[in-house]
Amino acid sequence: AENLYGISDPLISDEMKAKDRFSVPDAPEQPIVKNVTKDSALVTWNRPHDGGKPITKYILEKKETMSKRWAKVTQEPIYPDTQFRVPDLLEGCEYEFRVAAENEIGIGDPSPPSKPIFAKDPIVKPSPPINPEAVDKTKSSVDLSWQPPRHDGGGKIIGYLVEFQKVGDEQWKKANFTADSCPDTKYNVTGLTEGTKYKFRVMAVNAAGESEPAYVRDPVEVKDRFEPPELILDANMAREQHIKAGTTLRLSAVIKGIPFPK
Repeated sequence: AENLYGISDPLISDEMKAKDRFSVPDAPEQPIVKNVTKDSALVTWNRPHDGGKPITKYILEKKETMSKRWAKVTQEPIYPDTQFRVPDLLEGCEYEFRVAAENEIGIGDPSPPSKPIFAKDPIVKPSPPINPEAVDKTKSSVDLSWQPPRHDGGGKIIGYLVEFQKVGDEQWKKANFTADSCPDTKYNVTGLTEGTKYKFRVMAVNAAGESEPAYVRDPVEVKDRFEPPELILDANMAREQHIKAGTTLRLSAVIKGIPFPK
C-alpha cells in the first residue's frame, strides 16, 4: 500500500494453484438393470453432476462377472436418454454393467457396477393344471388326480396346492400348505366328513407364484365306494376240467370287490 509517506512492506498470501473451474462429469450412481430376457437387458441410471459443462454422451459398458474386461455395449452415442436396452447377451451368462458420462472436458469416472444379472427370460406364473378329477374316495378321504399345466411360465413347477370347500360354504380350506409337499400330479385329501359333498380345486406353483385354480368339475360326496364281488378265473386255465370223484379241484382266480369280499 502507498500513501504520502511512502510504500508499505508487501503482504504475501498463501500459495494457490490455478485450476480450471470446469471439470469432467461426476461418476453416475450404480445403474439399475430390469426387464431382462435371454438376450437383452434394460439398463437405467441417474444423470450425474455435469462438471460445469453440458454432458454430451454416456458410455455404457458390460462384462461377464467372471471376466475382468469391460466392453462398450454400442458404438453409437447414448444421449440424452439415461437408459439403454443392451442387445446380444448370451443366454445363461451372468453380466454386470457400468456407465460413465462425457463432456467437452473429457470422460468422467465410471459408476459402480450394477448388481449381476443372468440373461434369461423372466419367469411368470404357470397356467392352471389340466383336468383335475376325483379318482377314488372313502368315507373320510378323496383321491385327486390331474395333468401338468400346458405352460410352466418359464420356471420349474415346484408342486401343487390343493383346496376343498363344503358345498354351500364360501371359504376354501387348504389340503396342503406348501407346494413342495405335493410334487406329483395326485393328492389324497383326508379329514373329510362322511356324507358331505365337497368341491375341489388345484393350483400349480413355480418361483413366480400360483396359477389360477383348476376345478374338479362336479362336487364329490364323501362315502365309501362299493363294488359288487367279482370272481375272475385265470385266462390260462382250460375251459373244461376233468377230475376223479373225491379229489380236490383248485381254481386260480382273482377276487375283486369294495369292500374286499370275505
